[in-house]
Amino acid sequence: MMKKLERVSGPAVVGIVLTGALFIVCSVLAILAVIRKLRRKSSLELKSPTTDIQIAVMEKGVGIHKPTTERRRVQKVYKTATIASPPGSSPIGGALSAGYDQQDDTTEGEYDVDEDLDDDDGGSACTLIDEKENSKPPMTFGTLHFSVKYNFEKNALTVVVQRCENLISRTGCRKSIDPYVKLQLLPEKVHRAKTRVLRNTDSPIYNEEFTFFGLNYNQLQGMVIHFAIISFDRYSRDEVLGELLSPLSMIDLAQSDQETSLVKEICTRQKVQSQGRGEVLLSLCYQPATNRLTCVILKAKGLPRKNIMDLADPYMKLYLICNGQRIAKKKTHVKKHTLNPVFNESFVFDLPANIQGLEGVSLELLLLDFDRLTKNEVVGRLELGPNTLQDSAKKQWSDICTSPRRQIAEWHKLQD
Repeated sequence: MMKKLERVSGPAVVGIVLTGALFIVCSVLAILAVIRKLRRKSSLELKSPTTDIQIAVMEKGVGIHKPTTERRRVQKVYKTATIASPPGSSPIGGALSAGYDQQDDTTEGEYDVDEDLDDDDGGSACTLIDEKENSKPPMTFGTLHFSVKYNFEKNALTVVVQRCENLISRTGCRKSIDPYVKLQLLPEKVHRAKTRVLRNTDSPIYNEEFTFFGLNYNQLQGMVIHFAIISFDRYSRDEVLGELLSPLSMIDLAQSDQETSLVKEICTRQKVQSQGRGEVLLSLCYQPATNRLTCVILKAKGLPRKNIMDLADPYMKLYLICNGQRIAKKKTHVKKHTLNPVFNESFVFDLPANIQGLEGVSLELLLLDFDRLTKNEVVGRLELGPNTLQDSAKKQWSDICTSPRRQIAEWHKLQD
């Protein structure tokens, strides 16, 4: 009997081993296939429009606030909407959608104002224009509904941004508008805030409440609320649809916590008329030994205002031009809220080795007004070189050529 088992056991053991190995391999492959299928299914379930929208919002910085001091504290409240949301509207970066009427989802908290509004995000407001332009009715881009109240016990001003109606982009299109509202108190521009973004609607409903603390009643009489209505763009710079000013002196805030509702037309930005571009003081020095040109931007004065309430945020750009081509550029720091900035910044340009005695060399200077909401505006220009037409610039350039190694300072009027 034992001999019989020994004869059969050899091939049988080999067959059993091969069969078992094949079974194990097939089982492992089946398990891996099931795991892969489950992972793919779970990843598809995680992908949703809401996730994509939230990522885009974080990239643009919408709805991000930082803790701050008592003086700059802003309390933001999402209020319950009283009218239905327009079709196709949905929030970006907000916890409460327009037209949402469940009281349990109303959120309240303290937020700092957004630093992008300086702009930038508040830029220039509706400004003075000349008499010819003033004779034409201003172009409107919809209406803004908001309310204002003041609490004497807390020294707090509350602004409720309710909704916008019939918004139009500058191209005249009502579609593909993702609007939000930025607001700030002029002229200090210390108290600032913004709403969430609503998608694909020309009549967004916000019902968001902003409370600005640390404001005495007497201060309010000289303040103006500046609203900027902006369309969100995740791929490029946001588009400013329009803006408006609401002086607090024109609103009755004498009764504590008495809310005043207002409806105002949104107007386009209008250029301010200026009698001059201002002046700049700069010093030049040419060093023949090192073949270097040094330019010191000292200060500027008499810069034009954006509007009655707002000041400029000026800075300067410098371009070194050799034989008609820009070969180097530099810029100063931005000076906030001033028409008479003091820079005191020095810039050294290394001239090409094939250029001697400043032949074919010139400097181009631009004074710009920094604005985070839109493109920075050029306030004035100045050209320094052998072919300049301005007398002061021609004199200073001639002086540094004939008197090298000397710092020569001169005031220049900025040109358009």
